[in-house]
Amino acid sequence: MEQQIKQVEVKLLQYRFVFRKLVWREEFAVKFPPKANPQRVMLAHALLEVSGIKPKNVEEALRVLDAVPIAIVERVFRIWRGSFPASRRFTSSRLYKAPEPITYAKRVEEIENEESTAHDRMMKAAESKFGSHQLAEVREIEQKILEGAKKRDGGYRGAIPATEDKEPL
Repeated sequence: MEQQIKQVEVKLLQYRFVFRKLVWREEFAVKFPPKANPQRVMLAHALLEVSGIKPKNVEEALRVLDAVPIAIVERVFRIWRGSFPASRRFTSSRLYKAPEPITYAKRVEEIENEESTAHDRMMKAAESKFGSHQLAEVREIEQKILEGAKKRDGGYRGAIPATEDKEPL
């Protein structure tokens, strides 16, 4: 994953300007005063420090940038903007169109029929392998176990962890 740049440092003469990256919400919240250069205003909002001195507010940062010639402000603005990775664009694919309810109901019915036929095939295979009498006995034993578990104190609890048998002393 590429490293996110949080700050940009620009050196002008003996001064070191440090600008931070503005998130899109901050950019949209910026108010541009009439007759003010938009690039200066954006840079003023992003200015963190000038040679170690931090501006107290946006107005002070704007006064600092007003002392810089417009040609240099334009270049600094391009350096500041160009130092950050390109904005990501998000796109969406075509909208999902649900099938007609009748078509969906038919498909659900087909799936249920496939499951029931698979179950029937499995039961026939078990019956041919073990015989119908043995399968009936197994079902009867399973039913008795379930009824006994339901009668017990607390009722049927489902699967529980295995208990360890202790040797009599």
